[in-house]
Amino acid sequence: MEELERQGKKIPEDVAVTGYDNSLYARQGQGITTITHPQEKLGEMAAKLLLEKLGGVPDEESTVERLIRPELIIQGSSVKTGRDYKFWFCTGSQDLYGDECLRKVAEHSKIIVEELNKSGVLPFEVVWKPTLITNELIRKTFNDANADKKVQERLASWMRTAVGIMESSHIRVCRVADNMRNVAVTEGDKVEAQMKFGWEIDAYPVNEIAEYVQDVSQGDIDVLVEEYYNKYDMILDGRDPEEFKKHVAVQAGIEIGFERFLEEKNYQAIVTHFGDLGSLKQLPGLAIQRLMEKGYGFGGEGDWKTAAMGIEAVYIDGDTTIRNLQNELRWNSMYFSK
Repeated sequence: MEELERQGKKIPEDVAVTGYDNSLYARQGQGITTITHPQEKLGEMAAKLLLEKLGGVPDEESTVERLIRPELIIQGSSVKTGRDYKFWFCTGSQDLYGDECLRKVAEHSKIIVEELNKSGVLPFEVVWKPTLITNELIRKTFNDANADKKVQERLASWMRTAVGIMESSHIRVCRVADNMRNVAVTEGDKVEAQMKFGWEIDAYPVNEIAEYVQDVSQGDIDVLVEEYYNKYDMILDGRDPEEFKKHVAVQAGIEIGFERFLEEKNYQAIVTHFGDLGSLKQLPGLAIQRLMEKGYGFGGEGDWKTAAMGIEAVYIDGDTTIRNLQNELRWNSMYFSK
């Protein structure tokens, strides 16, 4: 490794290094990726075999396990972190100590940073910052960190992950008509999913949710159809406009009925399939797309896993409004508790 460094090669960026035996040398600095074999186990096995030999036990009757399981220890010499973190080294002091003392503090803190970076112990760079001696300088330093684009991106990523974890812990999926026949790939271990992730997956007869669709008033359907026509371009392709509008109205009724069912039963995702429509007049196409737009997860052909995962993404950008954010976080218990 020293020779590689003399040749200007970076470890592990240019060359990965691995060793064997997990010696003390392998544990220095960022460490060398190595294989450790269980020496105590080897000694124990040897002692047991010796006792068997002394006792005259034939090899074929031996009860000593001869399988040794070495362990791979991955360390800094073979793994690229893929991250470019930088840690700021900020030293605090006060004006009342005087210029000479503050000069020494700054000098010593620089030495500490230089030695830390040279030691190879830390996987990331340490950056020296001027001594913090006033409230204004302290505030400016932390504001500079907060304003850094990479810091903001990582915080945003962490926040989205945190929301996803919170969201996932209480997801409830409504499975309309359960799994589609002859499509086993969309099935899975629902008990294990609840134990591991907290997901609850419940199946309902299609006609139970269809009753909610049938109960939607014509007035509510007309209002939503008008919204459809104002929002979307309807491509008739030679179809009769009035007849087409009747089909659109069916989707409006399905959307309203499905959403009322999901809200009443407290479900955040829904699964359907075309193998069992019951009394529904159409396959819920536009209705499902609209529910997904509102933040509900969806999976086709009984795929409850896709439905559960589909509600975890939360997008926040320059076009985000409070109303949109509320829709995206509507089922987040942490959000409601705030």
